[in-house]
Amino acid sequence: MSPVVRARTWPATFALLAMTVGGGFALGYYVASRKPPAPEPQAARARPAPATPRVRLPDGLRQHAGVRTEALRSGSLAPTLELGGTVEFEPDRVADIGGRIAGRVSRVFVRQGAVVRAGEPLVTVSSPTLGELLSTSLSARAQLVAARAQVVRLSTLAQQQLATAVELDEARARVASLGAELRGVEQRLVAMGARPGDLGNASIGVTLRSPIAGRVVERNASVGQVIDPTHTMIRVADLSRVLVMLRVFERDVARIAVGDPVSIRAETHADRVFAGTVARVDATVDRETRTARVEVAIDNLEELLRPGQFATARIELRGGAREGMTIPRSAIVLLEGQPTIFVEVEPWVFEPRPIATRGGDSDRVELLRGANEGERVAVEGVFALKSELQR
Repeated sequence: MSPVVRARTWPATFALLAMTVGGGFALGYYVASRKPPAPEPQAARARPAPATPRVRLPDGLRQHAGVRTEALRSGSLAPTLELGGTVEFEPDRVADIGGRIAGRVSRVFVRQGAVVRAGEPLVTVSSPTLGELLSTSLSARAQLVAARAQVVRLSTLAQQQLATAVELDEARARVASLGAELRGVEQRLVAMGARPGDLGNASIGVTLRSPIAGRVVERNASVGQVIDPTHTMIRVADLSRVLVMLRVFERDVARIAVGDPVSIRAETHADRVFAGTVARVDATVDRETRTARVEVAIDNLEELLRPGQFATARIELRGGAREGMTIPRSAIVLLEGQPTIFVEVEPWVFEPRPIATRGGDSDRVELLRGANEGERVAVEGVFALKSELQR
């Protein structure tokens, strides 16, 4: 080959070689860049879910945490109505002892606050009217004795035909008349407060006695005081049972029924809850206040509730009750804004669980989800568990 040709072809050969090498490098780079990514490690693909935190109470904290558990159970959950009212006497357990006659108090046997028995003397009243009636009673009694003796004599004489039948009949009629007069006087004396055993002694006054057993809650009598028949001197009340009078708005009256259970609290005994029942619901609504009266009967054997004081009442409306699993409100705390309970999964080991609830009353709510019936839940000392969880 001519040197000239070799010289001319060398640059072209070199260029072709460069293009071939460069193109292969570019293609190799492109293919390498298109390779699939390397697989991740097996541990990275299967990460375990974080474990549910638990609270284990140490021995030293158990005695001071005050944790108490309760098994979840199904039961009846009734809506409630909370109202304010006043404690009052039960009408059938109050007795007002009045003068019955115009006169003067000669003796008072009791002080205010004293406990009395039925038939126990309370006060003695002297009166001119009473003296006149007692004198009339004694006179009628004496005349009746004489008239009965006359009947006996005439009966004997009539058998001997020494007295006529007309005389005997007249004597018997006089006995009947005097007997009726005496009974009338004695009835008036008893109405004034005299007892049958006192009717033969005109020197005494009328001693008024308690018709019921109870406590003297009012005393408006003193020795020497002048009274009239309308004057109430002593009030005795049996405080073993009282009423709490409530005012209920007309929109709620239809929800309350006689027999509904009621819980009563009073400021004087804030730590006590008094159980009672609805005894009566008024059939009418007050035109001005648009409320009806509801009477709640409360057993008050310790006499802790006093008529006149204010009380709060929570009525369980049995008409709207439903069945469901319930939990005390004291068992619920907020964790990160979510209502939560502590379920005991092992002895002294508690697991916090978020829950959903519905309705309820002031003490319990219905548990919709978060725990199963029979599981034990902390109902006291939950704030100690929450503090231990957040340490």
